[in-house]
Amino acid sequence: MPANNHENHDESKKMWREAAGLSYLGIFFGVAIVIGFLGGSFADRHLHTGHWLSVVGILFGIAASAKELYRVTRQYRRQNRAPDAGGPDDKNLA
Repeated sequence: MPANNHENHDESKKMWREAAGLSYLGIFFGVAIVIGFLGGSFADRHLHTGHWLSVVGILFGIAASAKELYRVTRQYRRQNRAPDAGGPDDKNLA
């Protein structure tokens, strides 16, 4: 029975390590969008373009967030793939 306890402890540590590794995503999303907005707002003030560049900056922030989420998802799937699972090789996609 103690061996089972040890295995549960190892699985718990692994789960918390993965959660900690992904915890930055929420902050990343917010920061990317705010930076995009601020950059667009700065450009709007100097180029007198209304709020168009602020909207473009927000869209760039959303796109950067989506790209980071895609990158993290691919990395997570690659790490947790079973060795004999088959499927396409992701080496050329990196």
